[in-house]
Amino acid sequence: MVIAPATSVFHRFLRHALVILLVAASYFGLALITFMLPVMNKTEQMVTVAIWPASALAFTAYWRYGWPAIIGALIGALLMYSRIGSGLNMAMILVAIVNVLPPVLSRWLLLRSGTTELFGSIGAVLRYSIYAGVIAPIINAVLSVSILFVYGHLAPEHMAATGLLWWASEALAMLLVAPALLAWRDWKTMNTRQVCELSVLLTVVLIAHWQLFIVHTLALALPLSMLLMPLIYTALFRFNFGVMAGVSLLISILSIRATSSAQFVARTQEEQFFYLLSFLAMLALINIVMCSVLATARRTFARLTASEEHFRAVFEQAAVGIVIRDMHPERHVVNRTLANMLGYSEAELKLLNERDLVLPSDLEISEKHAEQLFSGTCNSLYYELRYRHRDGHTLWIAVTLSLVRSTLNNADFVVGLFQDVTARKTAEADAERLALYDYLTGLPNRRLFGDRLNNAVLSARRSGNYGALIYVDLDNFKNLNDAHGHSAGDDMLTMVAARLQKTLREEDTIARLGGDEFVILLQNVSASLDTATDAVWLIAQKILQSFHEPFTLASNIEFFVTASIGVTLFPKAHETAEELLKEADIAMYRVKDEQRNAIRFYAPEMKEEANLRVSLERDLRHALQREEFKLFLQPQFDAERHMVGAEVLLRWSQRDGKMISPVTFIPVAEETGLIVPLGEWVLSGAAKMIRQLELVSQDISLSVNVSPRQFQEANFVERVRTLLWENGADPGRLILEITEGLVVADFDDAHTKISQLKGMGIRLSIDDFGTGHSSLAYLKRLPLHELKIDRAFIKDLPHDRNDAALVEAILAMSGHLQLEVVAEGVETAEQFEFLKQRGCHRYQGFYFGHAQTPETYFDCFRTEPLPQYRVE
Repeated sequence: MVIAPATSVFHRFLRHALVILLVAASYFGLALITFMLPVMNKTEQMVTVAIWPASALAFTAYWRYGWPAIIGALIGALLMYSRIGSGLNMAMILVAIVNVLPPVLSRWLLLRSGTTELFGSIGAVLRYSIYAGVIAPIINAVLSVSILFVYGHLAPEHMAATGLLWWASEALAMLLVAPALLAWRDWKTMNTRQVCELSVLLTVVLIAHWQLFIVHTLALALPLSMLLMPLIYTALFRFNFGVMAGVSLLISILSIRATSSAQFVARTQEEQFFYLLSFLAMLALINIVMCSVLATARRTFARLTASEEHFRAVFEQAAVGIVIRDMHPERHVVNRTLANMLGYSEAELKLLNERDLVLPSDLEISEKHAEQLFSGTCNSLYYELRYRHRDGHTLWIAVTLSLVRSTLNNADFVVGLFQDVTARKTAEADAERLALYDYLTGLPNRRLFGDRLNNAVLSARRSGNYGALIYVDLDNFKNLNDAHGHSAGDDMLTMVAARLQKTLREEDTIARLGGDEFVILLQNVSASLDTATDAVWLIAQKILQSFHEPFTLASNIEFFVTASIGVTLFPKAHETAEELLKEADIAMYRVKDEQRNAIRFYAPEMKEEANLRVSLERDLRHALQREEFKLFLQPQFDAERHMVGAEVLLRWSQRDGKMISPVTFIPVAEETGLIVPLGEWVLSGAAKMIRQLELVSQDISLSVNVSPRQFQEANFVERVRTLLWENGADPGRLILEITEGLVVADFDDAHTKISQLKGMGIRLSIDDFGTGHSSLAYLKRLPLHELKIDRAFIKDLPHDRNDAALVEAILAMSGHLQLEVVAEGVETAEQFEFLKQRGCHRYQGFYFGHAQTPETYFDCFRTEPLPQYRVE
């Protein structure tokens, strides 16, 4: 339960009390004034007048303020009846109660019928006229006359006339006075001119009344009274309904007052009042008609206003700019959205035309479309133009123009819708750039470059001028990414693109195909092949020299990078753009394979070699599935010629019996990544052979070469551990051979993995020692077991003094570092004796034996048959 605050209750009580007091005083005062008007009928205790405005007051107050107004009207009626006749008695009390019944009954009937605005429609006006002007006054008249008759205040012969006049006075009050009181809200503040016009109108009313009802006789006055009607119409249409109702009420009061004039006296009193009531009824009818007209006008005006407001709201608040103009371009309206879109005020924008707003390059399009529309060629158009914003930047605007034909005055006008599509255009441009340009360097990508190359080939065939394709690939770019991260690599690529652009002509095209690969298109070099070749060679040299200067990265790190460049010229017979790009790529890879930091022109034999390489790669992938690889063992001996180990060698025997040398297929396996599964297969086979050696109780170790790519795998150590465990092999019998370059490339990673492998019992060897980045620093820091002298230093011993000196130095150094040394490629007794005298520990080469199959190798140790060996 919610209890209202005491202050709220008090304020409500005070407001109601004030309404009761004001209505009671107004009712009483208005009644007394009414009795000053001429009396139409008088009995001993009752007086009947022509109009009873107190009822209109009660209805108006009750309509606006509710029940407190009825209480005030009842008090006012009781006070009024206490002053007339024989004073206040039961009959007068009952009549007073009946007198306030019509407002209650009228309001109830109107609300039940759904009428909340009395003069809002014709239906509301008619319902008000029937309920308040007919039904309620009749009920009041019948009940009042009946009460007076019952209490003996009215003779039977006077009941009909009194009742009729009672009803007429009530009805005229509700139709003449009530509209004036209810229309108080229409009495708006007037300016000086309107006050003067109203004063003139009232003066004319008074003069007309004097002329009609005072000067003329009754015979002329009654017809001439119709001349007052235009004054009522003037009040309505010049001012408002409130002024009209007030003028109508003034004329009514003056007309009633004129009944006291001798000139307005008919032959009998009944005839006089009949004419008066007829005139007042006519005014009431005019009020009703005017109310109906006004209601229709108001509703029409409300619809027009709502439509106008709706249109204005849509026009001003639309999300798109709108322009409406007729066939004369200078007469047009614009909305605020378009003004804001272009940075102008609406007034400023109306003074500008298309030439002031559209970019000059797009102006012709705008004028062409406008001409099509105004000439009647089409009824609507859509196009997109670039407009200038007031601050100077460019906007893309989508324009929709529609020609609208008006049926009202047969005039045509154009509606233009303007939408800012700059964001969409920017997104489309970005999408096109992403589709055709490299996101990092802004250079054309492979797709766009392919289109340009196709066009260049066709143009070269037509013109006979040679062009060239230059393929540029950075050397050792991966080292930069590994050392400083990919962000540094991106910076490098951006700077390379900028440096390459500086070395070329404006008409040349440079593109980034991906990674660190760039390609350059040169057109119209020369009509002579020799001259074109020389010119392209000079340009390629210039490109190569541009890499001599270091690149300074964002972190102030200087980095040197070289490039491998492949070149091919066109046009050639029937070669497509894709084939030309492949030729330049082949020439570039020839540089990569040979020396890097150089230039090679494409030659037909390069393609044959490339095809062989591709074929070899394909066969290599199938060889793993077909089990075409075999393992061989190259025995190793100590100085006393005892077998102490072997190196595991990989051989590839194709199905047709053809042997492929490791020198041929190992580089391809390294490049394609097939070396990783191939290396695991070798390790698995070595683990199985170690297990075989354990069965014959021989203290023999096996050496296995590990590819740099395989060693760099993150899970390499774990894979070795798993393979040994799955085959039950002793890690102490395994020696892994790695290259010097692998250690130098990433010493920290190599040190970590070598330490982990040593912890498992596996021994590590540096293969081909002396041919790479030999350094005492890593020999000292790494937990190595042995060094393997490359065969290049052994083959000319002991005759080559330089080789002899190098080998002696390696052996001496290894002794101090406590590293075992294996001499590879020992083929003569002289080589063996030279190495033996200088302390070499192990020997491997044809002098001791060729590579053998595992079965042959194990036969040297068998005392009883062993299970046949097979690598799976």
